[in-house]
Amino acid sequence: MKFGKIVLNPVPVFIGRKECNGNEFILQKLNYIYNNPFVAKWQLSINAIEYPDSSAKFYICGEQGKYPVMNFRELDDINLNSNFKE
Repeated sequence: MKFGKIVLNPVPVFIGRKECNGNEFILQKLNYIYNNPFVAKWQLSINAIEYPDSSAKFYICGEQGKYPVMNFRELDDINLNSNFKE
């Protein structure tokens, strides 16, 4: 048997970034994150609420899950563009 040369090319997990401009954009990303664990490719859960590491339970049912969650809308008054100095 002849084996080819194995070349490992690490692929970055995150390429670039996007600003979260508005609640509609944030909700779009949350929906993607919530639906990802139970799509056919992963099959980690039967739905977003049942996935133990998801915050979907908080947003859909109003109940805290495995990790404490606060509503992202509570962050509206925080200026994320300011320079923090220690």
